[in-house]
Amino acid sequence: MDDFLKLFGAVMNPQKGLESYEKRCIGRDPVDGVIVSTVFTEDCGYETAVLMRTKVRIVERYASKEEAVKGHAEWMKKIVGKESIMDTGYGLLLEEEEYPVERMTKSELAKKMKGFEKLRTRKRRGKS
Repeated sequence: MDDFLKLFGAVMNPQKGLESYEKRCIGRDPVDGVIVSTVFTEDCGYETAVLMRTKVRIVERYASKEEAVKGHAEWMKKIVGKESIMDTGYGLLLEEEEYPVERMTKSELAKKMKGFEKLRTRKRRGKS
């Protein structure tokens, strides 16, 4: 039940997550056609996600910021050439599952990274 309540709270207040993203971000880097993103989340703590063409998959969770920094660097190496990844699931709600890696083209990757930068710039200026 706790997993569901944490997830529900995060889903029902996405703006809060966007506003504090830069403070919670460990790293967000384009690597081999995907984006490796490591952040602190309200519901699960530190986690690394792989952002692909159409999906986002959580690949690892960490107990501390130090582990998250190390894990982010490791995933930037691990994802290169990888054909599939295991999504960690979500507590009792979703089980671990393997997914193919859907790489973006260079232009898709650049567009997505530009979108992140645009959002960050807007937040710095106080716009929503």
